[in-house]
Amino acid sequence: MVDSLAELVRERAERTPDAVFLRFEGASLTYAQLYERACRMATCLVERSGGDPPHLGLLADNVPDAFVSVFAASLAGGVAALLDTGRKGHDLAEDIATAGVDVMVVEPKYAPLLDDGTFDAFVADDGLLAIDREAPPGLIEPRESLEAALVASPALDPEAAPAPGDLAALTFTGGERSLAVRWTHRRLLATAARAAEEIFLGAEDRLYSAVPLGEGTTLPQAVLPVVRTGACLVAARHPAPAGTIRDLVRERCTHLHYSGPQLADLVDEGLPTGLKAASGSGASVEVIDAVSAETPVLDALWWPEGDTGVRRTGAGPVAAPDAVSVRDQSEAGCPPGEPGEIFIASPDAFEGYHGNEIATRERLREGVFRSGRRGALDSHRHLSVLDDPAR
Repeated sequence: MVDSLAELVRERAERTPDAVFLRFEGASLTYAQLYERACRMATCLVERSGGDPPHLGLLADNVPDAFVSVFAASLAGGVAALLDTGRKGHDLAEDIATAGVDVMVVEPKYAPLLDDGTFDAFVADDGLLAIDREAPPGLIEPRESLEAALVASPALDPEAAPAPGDLAALTFTGGERSLAVRWTHRRLLATAARAAEEIFLGAEDRLYSAVPLGEGTTLPQAVLPVVRTGACLVAARHPAPAGTIRDLVRERCTHLHYSGPQLADLVDEGLPTGLKAASGSGASVEVIDAVSAETPVLDALWWPEGDTGVRRTGAGPVAAPDAVSVRDQSEAGCPPGEPGEIFIASPDAFEGYHGNEIATRERLREGVFRSGRRGALDSHRHLSVLDDPAR
């Protein structure tokens, strides 16, 4: 039983060092190579943070060093802030400030998003590392190649020992009032363990994902279940339907991790048969019903706070876990069929917003998550989400 992402990657690299962790654009990365590169990056982060637990800001597609960065932050005893590549300027600056980012790891094509006076501190302190060797015109200077920084760093594990309740990652809700969602090691590992079991993921399997790391389900539903089981992650930059279908077939993928719009596009293109399971969030009932005729589907609905533990498993109604209740304005339980606000009394559902105690208190009371979403439970505890954006 591991207690942190750092322990997870250490144990996996020791148990199956030569197994392939990642397939990306024809190249492979084994678990031993993942650990070695993450150790180099962790050493680099510790040096740049002055020995304090680093807060790493990641602005990249699903390239190999994006996944390395997540584990490097944990090995260094720090936090990975998984930034939304769709945000820019003042909005992106606010997300970075909220996360308390010390060092940015940036894919060069996204560097123009940082071309703002807000980021002078990163430039002055050499806190901007570019993932690729060659930078496109307009990249803010000075910057350092991540590859050069890693070559100069020893492959030594800093041996940080994060506690289960320590902060491991941040994702963001997006929108006008973007909030940083807290993910402790405990929540991430518990969610990953449940996800791996629910989709029957094993060491021989290959799970495909083109959903950005900044999405609230990608890390706990795709990346960590793969590492937990020793499976292989097949990653892609963008969820283009034709490319996804080609990759699923060519890479002999057994599992699909999707976003709602992506699954709808794949149904229109013709999803390959033979997949063991598809998992993700935000697909419509109609799309789930269409896919589940051939492939088991596990949909976490859509919540800005990420995977809350509520599932739609294929066709039919959502069977609500015991932790779910529907309450009226006085927070009393609603009778069967009567709509109200959905509450989830599970420590894995939500752990608060980083740097915003007021918003946290609005949503989290004595360990119970007030979702802000409306729903109704029938007499069989089937949950209807009345304001589901996928409906």
